[in-house]
Amino acid sequence: MESVLAQLREQARGSGTVAANVFLSGPESGTEMKEVVRQAVNEAAAAAGAGTRRPEIGRVSDMAKSFSLTAEPAVFAALARNPRVKSILPSVIPDIYPKPTKDIRDPPKSTK
Repeated sequence: MESVLAQLREQARGSGTVAANVFLSGPESGTEMKEVVRQAVNEAAAAAGAGTRRPEIGRVSDMAKSFSLTAEPAVFAALARNPRVKSILPSVIPDIYPKPTKDIRDPPKSTK
């Protein structure tokens, strides 16, 4: 999880905040899930310190037991220590596909 937190810190350099998806473990669903998310985020924000910006909770998915969050990296670091948090994934992931090695400027000529 430390590598993900390092990525989040890197992405937050310009604006101070970063977006990520947080996955939870546990049997909660529906309104219970939303309350668990709200409580976990509030606790993480308090643990991160009074100088942090207020985190913004986005979509909460009951099926995936996850939620999107825009916050400072310190909030994500505090969330990572929560035993209910299974994983954190950045919303922006670098391209995983290989880059082309050849730059094709003109289309191939037809052989008619």
